[in-house]
Amino acid sequence: MKIGNLKKPFAIWKSWRQPGAWMNIRHYIGPEYLAVLAIGILGCLILGWLFYDSLGIGLLMTPCNIWVLRIYEKKKQEYRMRILLDEFKELLQILTANLKAGYSLEHAWITAEKDFRELHTGDSRMGMEAQKIVQKVALNIPIEQAVYEFGEEIGQEDILSFAEVLRTAKRSGGNLVHIIENTTTIIAEKIEIGQEIRIMLSGKRLEQRIMCGMPIFMLLYLRMGNPGYLDVLYHNVTGGMIMSGCMLGTVMASYWGSRIIRIEV
Repeated sequence: MKIGNLKKPFAIWKSWRQPGAWMNIRHYIGPEYLAVLAIGILGCLILGWLFYDSLGIGLLMTPCNIWVLRIYEKKKQEYRMRILLDEFKELLQILTANLKAGYSLEHAWITAEKDFRELHTGDSRMGMEAQKIVQKVALNIPIEQAVYEFGEEIGQEDILSFAEVLRTAKRSGGNLVHIIENTTTIIAEKIEIGQEIRIMLSGKRLEQRIMCGMPIFMLLYLRMGNPGYLDVLYHNVTGGMIMSGCMLGTVMASYWGSRIIRIEV
C-alpha cells in the first residue's frame, strides 16, 4: 500500500502551459464540470463574505477552482479505474472458463468479449477495450501484443502486469490457464481489500470533513446570529491577517487530513 498525494497548484498551472494544454481546458467545458465550477465560485464568494466581509476578495479567490477541477477529475478517474478493474476481473473469469473448455487464446478472448458485452449492455469501458483487441486480432496482430498495448494505454498496474506476463507466457509456452486464474485471484483480493479499507476509513473521512467544516459553520452562525459581532476583524489590516491565518489553517488542515486518510491499495 502507498500513500497517495495530490498535485500541487504550481504543478497544475505548469502542466496547463505545456503543448496540448488547450485540449485539457476543452476537457473541462461541459455541464458536469461547469456545475462543479459554479459550486466552487459560490464557495469562494461565501468564504470571501465570511472571512473578509467582501465579495470582491471572494472573486479574487476564484482561480483556485482550477485546483478544485483537477481534484474532481482525479476522483472521477479513480472511480472509473475501480470500475474498469472490476470489469477486467469479470472478463478474465469468462476467459478462463473458455480456455478450460479447450479454446485457443484468440478464440477464447473473442468468445469472452461477446459474452461480456451481453452481460454489460450499457456503456462499458472494458467492453469497448475488449472489442478493440478483437479488432486488432482480426488484423493479424498477436493477441498478446494487443493486450499489452491495452495495458500500456490504460496504465493500470495490475492490468499492465497481466499483459506483460501474458506476453511472456504466450511466447515461451507457459500455462495460460494458471496465469489467468492467478491474475483473477490477485485482482479479486485487491478489490476486496480496497473495499474493506474504504469502509473502515469512511467514518474517519466523515469526521475529518466535519472537523474541517466546523470553523466555517461557526463563522456562518456568528454572521447570521449576530452580524456585528465580527466587525472588529473586518476592514482593517490586523483583522485581515487574523482571518487570513484562520482560513489558511482551515485549508491546510483539510489538505493534510485528506492526505493522511488517503490510502491506495
